[in-house]
Amino acid sequence: MKMRNDKAKANLVPFSMRGNFKSVDSELMYNPTEILKGRIPTDINGTFLKNGPNLKTKTSVKREHWFAGDGMIHAIMISDGVLSYANKFTRTNKFISE
Repeated sequence: MKMRNDKAKANLVPFSMRGNFKSVDSELMYNPTEILKGRIPTDINGTFLKNGPNLKTKTSVKREHWFAGDGMIHAIMISDGVLSYANKFTRTNKFISE
């Protein structure tokens, strides 16, 4: 019975606040030092950008709607077989004033 209750509670959390949609708390730069399997082809070069909502804000105000938080841009960069990742909050007037 307890497992069923835990699952029911998890379903109460909006999809936009869990799993791959869960917001990121901070800005990061990540350069992996090791690839565990395979390799990144050296002839693939470029940047993949993802721009979207991020429910975390600099204030403690609880926000539950998918579009209520500050925006965030994620970047995956590939150059000569090397991969890196970075993300940044979108610097809107609202973000700056928080």
